[in-house]
Amino acid sequence: DTIVRLEIRPIKSASTTKVVSIVRDKIKLTDRLASASLHKVDGDSKELMIGVIELPSFYGSSGQGPKATDDVEELIVTLKDKNIDGLILDLRRNGGGYLSEAVNLAGLFISRGPVVQVKSTDGKIRKKFDFDPKLVWNQPLIILASRYSASASEIVAGALKNHKRAIVVGDSATHGKGTVQSLLQMNLPFNFMQSSKKGSAAKITIQKYYLPSGESTQIFGVKSDVSLPSVNEFLPIGESDLDNALEWDSIPQVSHRRPENEFAYRDSEVEEIARLSGIRQKNEPEFAYLRKNIDLFKARKNRKSSTLDLKTRLAEKMSDANQTEQLKKLYESFDEISFPQSKIQLKIVQDQIAKSKLARGIQGADEENVSDGNFSIPDSLDIGLHESLRIMSDWVTLREKSPLSKNSFHEADEI
Repeated sequence: DTIVRLEIRPIKSASTTKVVSIVRDKIKLTDRLASASLHKVDGDSKELMIGVIELPSFYGSSGQGPKATDDVEELIVTLKDKNIDGLILDLRRNGGGYLSEAVNLAGLFISRGPVVQVKSTDGKIRKKFDFDPKLVWNQPLIILASRYSASASEIVAGALKNHKRAIVVGDSATHGKGTVQSLLQMNLPFNFMQSSKKGSAAKITIQKYYLPSGESTQIFGVKSDVSLPSVNEFLPIGESDLDNALEWDSIPQVSHRRPENEFAYRDSEVEEIARLSGIRQKNEPEFAYLRKNIDLFKARKNRKSSTLDLKTRLAEKMSDANQTEQLKKLYESFDEISFPQSKIQLKIVQDQIAKSKLARGIQGADEENVSDGNFSIPDSLDIGLHESLRIMSDWVTLREKSPLSKNSFHEADEI
């Protein structure tokens, strides 16, 4: 509750300064927590409500701190209260986190069953199950992934795909990180607890992850059921781009009987959904933009030489700038085709926003609920998410038209 004063000197007017006084307080870092949004999507015969949850990492805490599973469950409950028809879990920027959170989070969508297998260097295999019969969401689920989705993200995506519980949409495959590393200290002195010297350490791979099917996520990652064009495919960001990455392998699968009440998709549904998306990818202007962007990137990447003639060099630079500007204008023209959305935030985030507004003297801040905001069009089009919403709309419509799909939860007793 003490005051700290910051003296600010503007760049354009160095002779004038301004002092800003701030009252010190404990700030809960909430920008890296799960968040959600509600989208109105035009269906075949009616308007659909589709929920989207963005999870930046599988964060956790041994104490009272935030946990990814608890936060995602809170957001799902809020979205269910708004009668959503489908749910999308966005893991495109999720690089991993706690394995325990990955197992628990997958358990929100299956009543029970295997989530991941872990093989140690001694050859022992440990199977991690979800034993909690609670199902928080038992309807159509899409996992939106990319080449940046790694480790724990791949475990969740792969496990739910193995259970035929979720359709994976995005880049052709995820990152391909299927190994576990540990830091081992080297050259420890006899009395290392009292030593003030900084020791050396080596990062050693000690385990590998495997999906319930027995397949490793190493190198190849988790393949998408519906692949979208992306420049990520041509960037050296995957595990396979490392010089000494371990090879892909497999172990025996885990047999498991799927409970009768657990939702599962049919292969025929995925085939039809992929076909409809493929038609859009050929005809819709935003995908033409993506293809142009990819072609431009590949042309620049494959350019192996540059001229030393100044006039020619400047002309090439101007041409590249014009192409980039044209693509930017084309992308900006898509702003209005986004589906209306409303932001959904965790209670901890709402409380912090209200507290901040009260501290600034904004009236009624304690009564404001940001989860009940009005629908609006996003500032720019998220092409991957936009197509995922259309894919979910296709899926919901397909199930409504097919009594067999709508009323039958599973097509096989074992996975």
